[in-house]
Formats: sequence, structure tokens, C-alpha cells
Amino acid sequence: MQNLNKFKKAAAAGLCCAVLATNTVYGTPANTAGIIGIKLNNQWVQMEVNPFIENNRTLVDLDFIREELGAEASFSKDGKINVVKGHTELVLESGKNYVKMQKNQGESVLVETLEMDAAPQMEGNEIFVPVRFVAENLGAEVSWDNELRSVIIELEDDLITVERPIDFEEVVIDGSNEKLQKWHKDNYKTKGLHFLEDKGSIYVLISAGEKMTAGYSVKIDSITEVSPMNAYVHATLNYAGEDFVAQAITYPNAVVKFEKANIDKIQYDLVDKELNKEAAEVENIVLSFGSKLKMVSLLAPDELLKESMNENYGKLVTKELIKKWIKNPSEAPGRAVSSPWPDRIDIESSDRVSDNKYKIKGFIIEVTSAEKTSGEIAAKREIILDVEKIDGSWVISNVVMGNYQ
Repeated sequence: MQNLNKFKKAAAAGLCCAVLATNTVYGTPANTAGIIGIKLNNQWVQMEVNPFIENNRTLVDLDFIREELGAEASFSKDGKINVVKGHTELVLESGKNYVKMQKNQGESVLVETLEMDAAPQMEGNEIFVPVRFVAENLGAEVSWDNELRSVIIELEDDLITVERPIDFEEVVIDGSNEKLQKWHKDNYKTKGLHFLEDKGSIYVLISAGEKMTAGYSVKIDSITEVSPMNAYVHATLNYAGEDFVAQAITYPNAVVKFEKANIDKIQYDLVDKELNKEAAEVENIVLSFGSKLKMVSLLAPDELLKESMNENYGKLVTKELIKKWIKNPSEAPGRAVSSPWPDRIDIESSDRVSDNKYKIKGFIIEVTSAEKTSGEIAAKREIILDVEKIDGSWVISNVVMGNYQ
């Protein structure tokens, strides 16, 4: 989110006094029969879905984050969770104890990956998230009342969602406006959102950063006032693919303008359609590889090891890497003892380091028959994998084994 001028807290406070969340019940004490209570701004909240404790952290359903904390919150079928409020966007994933957080600070954007004590979980049609972590990163103060077995949350603001479309128009940078020309020249190579106020209008530049080939284009699809004074810009990065074969450094970007009116802050989302599809394909390679680890016994005789690796890893790993592992089995992932055995790879992060290479960080999850039944784990070991596109196919080209956790 970008500050265009000082946030008008007085106006926001006045607005929040006019609206009350529909699930809030006044004067209701916390349930003391083992149920976790939630007290928001000194008022008890009646929960349609009861919170629960996991790893000493309270998890609440996503509707609470949306309806009571005033955030935009959504999740997809693959377990990805997006929470947006104010200057902050959180990207979580069911079963993963890390979160990617983006905070817009003036004219800069801070992006970092943080670890949580408890991972989000899906239970039936509901998804649950750790309330302290999410609420605190959205600007709330959170504490635990052990006597009442309740989470105490204090919110500074609770802005109304308005969802008002904002009319905008595309802008062609043709040199007719020197101020606009210089601003574009200074920013179009830098990935992210940039803005300029001029004569009652706000100009927004969305840049996809450096690309190593032609064929990319940015399109701004919509601009919406999602809460008072807060605009949300949605853009997509498209790739024409076969229509372009030129290898050249490009900086795809788009510029639009709209009337400033009361808009005070801007946030954005640039969806890379090809990258989402590509990243899913790369992660599937790693997950498939993880499912094969238990099939390869590293203590088998050389010929049997060679046969087993080629059979199980051959379509997922480069030939050079398999040769390296056959020569030095101690450097290879696989089954070293009868129990516990490597059951899968849980992906912690997936980073695109170039047009044809990803670096995947995660853990090899080891189990015994007992953990396989209970759903727990016996051990986990760090693993880093390079996945490269070679001759048109994604394959694992390097693996680094880390420490046990």
C-alpha cells in the first residue's frame, strides 16, 4: 500500500463507530466449558464455528478474520489463503507453517517470509488460521486470558468495505507531458506499483520488472475502492508465447489514470497467469519425486541401486544427477534404513530464480508405520532442489540435503 498523504484516522474512526459486525454479541461471557472465547474491543463474539488450540496457538475460522477483523480473506481449493487489510497482505497455505507477508511502506514494498508456530488447517469446508499471528500483523493487539480461556483482541480501526468500482483510462507515454515522461522513465524498470499525483488525477504504473524475452504484456483489469480512501488495483501479466521468439531484455508495464477524489492509499496485485501454471508444474515434479524416495534403497547393491534410481527417478531427475548419486549414494535422497522411511517432501518455498529455473526449499518427511497411521511424523530433514527446464521439460538438476530438524 502506498501513502499518498497522511491517513485520516479521525474520519476512519467516525466510520467504524457507525457499523457493528453482525456476529458481535454484547454482555455475553466467555463459555467456560472448554470452549475458547473471543473478546473483540471489549465485546464477546459469538462464534458460529468454535476455535481450537493447536501447538499452544488458537486457530479461528477464516470467516472471523473477514467479518470481525474487517480484512479481505479468501482461500482456493489448493489451500492457498490470502488476507488483505490496510498496508498488509498475508499469503498462507493450509498445512504450512510459513507465511509470505507484503507491506507497502510509502514508495517501497517490503516482502518477507515468516514462520508461524501453528499452520493453517482445513477441516471439512472450513479453513482455520492462527488468530494471534494474523490479527497482530493486521495491526491488532492480542493477548490470552488463561482464567477465561479466551483470546483478547483490541482493534484500532474497523473500516467499512465499500467495493466501489473506480473508472480509469489507459495512458500512452508519448512525451507530451514532461513530468509524466520523467516519472515513467525513472520507474518502469522497477517491478511493482508506482504512483504520481498530477492535477487532481492519480497515475498508476504497474511494472513486471525485467524479462529476458519479448512477448510479455501487463494489463490493468480493474480498480476498486475496497474501503474508504483505499483503492485496490488488479493487473495481470500475460505471455504471448509462440507468437514471439525474440530474445531481448524487456520491461513490460502499463499506466492508467483515475480521478483522485478521496483515495488516500493504494494496494495492488499482479497475477502472472503463466507463472502460476508453471509454478504448479514445477512443484508437482518435486512432490512426485518425494513420493518415490521410499522406493529407492540406498544400501542396495550397485546394480540394483542403479536400476531402482533409473526406474523411480529417471523421468524426474537429470541423467547427470543420477550418475552422481549412483557413484556416491550417501549424497542421494532415498531410503537408508527400513524404518523410518522418507514418505514425502513438504514444500516450504518456491522461488523462480530465472526464466528456466526454480529453487525449491522444503523438508523430507520421515515416518514409521505408527506415524503413517496417526498422521504425525518421525523426523524431517531439510532439502533444497533446483528444478530446470531442459529440452522443454522440467527436471530436478541438483539436490542439497540439509540437517534434521
